[in-house]
Amino acid sequence: MSTRNLAILTGIIVVVVIGIIIVLVRPGPVTEPKIEFIEEKMGYDEVGWLTSIDGKLVYEAREGDKWLVVYEGEEGKRYDEITRLTSIDGKLAYVVREGDRWFVVYEGGEGKRYDEVTRLTSIDGKLVYVVREEDKWFVVYEEEEGKRYDEVKYFTNINGKLAYDAREGGKWFVVLDGREGKRYSSIGDIININGKLAYVVREEDKWFVVYEGEEGKMYSWIGDIINVNGKLAYVTGERGKQFVVYEGEEGKKYDRVEWLISVNGKLAYKAREGTRWLVVYEGKEGKMYDHIYHPINVNGKLAYDAREEGKWFVVYEGEEGKMYSWIGDIINVNGKLAYVTGERDKLFVVYEGEEGKRYDDTWLPTNINGKLAYIAKTRGKQFVVYEGEEGRRYDEVTRLTSIDDKLAYVVREGDTWFVVYEGGEGKRYDEVTRLTSIDGKLVYVVREEDKWHIVREK
Repeated sequence: MSTRNLAILTGIIVVVVIGIIIVLVRPGPVTEPKIEFIEEKMGYDEVGWLTSIDGKLVYEAREGDKWLVVYEGEEGKRYDEITRLTSIDGKLAYVVREGDRWFVVYEGGEGKRYDEVTRLTSIDGKLVYVVREEDKWFVVYEEEEGKRYDEVKYFTNINGKLAYDAREGGKWFVVLDGREGKRYSSIGDIININGKLAYVVREEDKWFVVYEGEEGKMYSWIGDIINVNGKLAYVTGERGKQFVVYEGEEGKKYDRVEWLISVNGKLAYKAREGTRWLVVYEGKEGKMYDHIYHPINVNGKLAYDAREEGKWFVVYEGEEGKMYSWIGDIINVNGKLAYVTGERDKLFVVYEGEEGKRYDDTWLPTNINGKLAYIAKTRGKQFVVYEGEEGRRYDEVTRLTSIDDKLAYVVREGDTWFVVYEGGEGKRYDEVTRLTSIDGKLVYVVREEDKWHIVREK
């Protein structure tokens, strides 16, 4: 081969190799968003909480030292402070402060002024909140003021009737539909068990549950009460042992019991005997391990992390998975298990029992439309892996979000931030935050220089 031909061949090889390298390392095409966006260029000093009222965007904003609510693009009156944007049967309500007085704004009208207003919520589609006037607390329900008490705490809905606990002097009691119950030394959270009122009380040095107005057996202590398929369950103890009371029946005694949950309408919890842990599900004891992390419900099936001799693995439907040095939180992706783990300084996701590709770092596995998405990092760059496909690389990736079953997330390149949505990159801003879905459409807050505004899907 002549020198000239050799030089030509060498040049061709170099060009091909460079082309291959470019294909392998290029970050992927930059595409414009497939969906149009509208910038609400109002330019506030701060944008607070975003939410949806009857499918319409509403948020708090600040101009100077005054706050206002923007609802359907219309600005409301300015106040010194605004909090607790709430939907009451599809109508907007919130708490505001003017000077040292607080009141509720509901359907655009201002309510009576009080020293303090808190716990704004809806009971059976009706407005309810707690107020303080001088040294007394009371409930305002359907614009009617209730009886004054020294203190008012939790409230809930019992078959469309308001229930809350109140204190007079040193005694606590429950008020249900305006009627006061028996007085006790202390009352814990009140909950709804299949339309029936339940709460924990203390009288002197004994604790018991009041359920449907009946006092249960006394114990030295009682933990949180939960609803398992319409049945009452809680943890308690006697003489150094702990056990579960479920449907009024005492379970087996252990050295420790914790983390009660409902799995497919059946009670599950973890317990310790000596130094060994096990899970009790449907009244049956599982295998013992050195340690067990919190059991969870995955599509109606029981799953948990367990550790044995320094190695961690997942137990799912009673079957033990592969052992690793550590395991992250388990998540449910369309009824399938996913979690992050690692080996030899590399991290990866295990999904449906299969190990994914190794990366320098991996985090935030998320369910997007029944498909697995997570963030990975390689050689200092971050990207999203969705349905097993790697996305474009960026300096930083955050806020994986499902918008009407479509993947959206926030990224940074250099000192600018933007949203990637449906595979397309949005406009660059100084900062992007509060990525959320309003009526199935993407909405987020951005900063340009010193001003904040809303960007929303058209």
